[in-house]
Amino acid sequence: MPIKNILLITYTYPPEIGTGRLAYELCSELKDRKYNVIVLTSKPRTIYTLKDHPKSNSLNSHVHRVSIPFISRYLKNNLIYRGIEYFLLPISLFLKAFSLGSFDLIIAESPPLFIGFIAVLLKKIQSTTLIVKVGDIHPDALIKSGIIKNRIAISFLKKIEIITYKNADHIIVISIGYINYILPLINNCNKISVVNNWANISNIDHIINESTFINPLNMYEDKFTITYAGTISWPQDFNTIIQAMKYFNSNINYNDIILFIVGEGPKKKYISDLITTLKIDNIYFLSLQPQSVYFYILANSKACLVTLKKEYDSPSLPSKIWEIMACKTPIIACVPENSEVKKLIESSKCGLWVKPNDVEGMINAVKNLKNNNDVLKTLGKNGRKYLESNATLSSSVDKYENIFAIIDSKKLSKDN
Repeated sequence: MPIKNILLITYTYPPEIGTGRLAYELCSELKDRKYNVIVLTSKPRTIYTLKDHPKSNSLNSHVHRVSIPFISRYLKNNLIYRGIEYFLLPISLFLKAFSLGSFDLIIAESPPLFIGFIAVLLKKIQSTTLIVKVGDIHPDALIKSGIIKNRIAISFLKKIEIITYKNADHIIVISIGYINYILPLINNCNKISVVNNWANISNIDHIINESTFINPLNMYEDKFTITYAGTISWPQDFNTIIQAMKYFNSNINYNDIILFIVGEGPKKKYISDLITTLKIDNIYFLSLQPQSVYFYILANSKACLVTLKKEYDSPSLPSKIWEIMACKTPIIACVPENSEVKKLIESSKCGLWVKPNDVEGMINAVKNLKNNNDVLKTLGKNGRKYLESNATLSSSVDKYENIFAIIDSKKLSKDN
């Protein structure tokens, strides 16, 4: 029988703000295409959820949530408790899954790595089919960012990783660089496919064009505004942009350049304290914003920043890049030279690349954009054009359906 009943297991889901948007949009699009999708996820973490988020039956009617109550209150800045959640939450998801019945297909989104592993166990128990979507390479990303250093832990996690990949019926990755990493582990090029993350263009355009709220950047319309929007965490290289902003702050010819850091995360206090220590007054913080404000901020910024430390050369492609492209805003990418982000920036011609720790390079990139309005517009238009050709919601879900068809065909051949 063709695939119709799907269990989607994901770490985050709206109303939590972040990459859960992708799971929600995937689920909604599949439901529009007549699939029955049940979502199994965690309860929203308060630090990443707006207090006045709308209560919506469309978010909750098909969603089942689990939590680890004694952990959630400590997640904001504590790496140890985050590590505990990394292990315990998938166990809760696994136990909850048994009450949901059986499915034609399980889609498990990793990280956390153990979500993929518990999905393998569910596949074996229910004799069903499994797709693992890899949004970030774990444990490699955790090792490269210095979060995990213990050799025994690394060895254990790598074994879990290999078990997960080898037992998945298909693996979805979000860029070609992921294939280069995963393929040697599974030695089967037929079970791995690239499906880009996406931006919901029609939704973003509607928000930007129809919104009537007060834009937080209105009072800075005469400034050259750079925005970093996203999680403020360990992998990001904030030092380079902060040192560049310190230069602009002390230079009378460039004191109209300002930086907004929009979001939350475990390194926010550290970054805030550093800015205070350096006596920089051209960097401003905004807390989490609803989509209606978030996209408007991206669209009204002169440039947006994507940043990763030089040690973080694990394949990684933040989904916010597609959102920035949708808003026609140029990108300054301060990322390792071999990163997937740099490759995308170059192929789409939507921004400028700067080496991590290259403060002079960052200063020159910002000056280049500030002094060349035509370049700003061209880079923004290039990004939008590339997005429309390569990373729309509809085209990405088409690829999911193609993978479903391949799985169905294999099952039919096996049965015969």
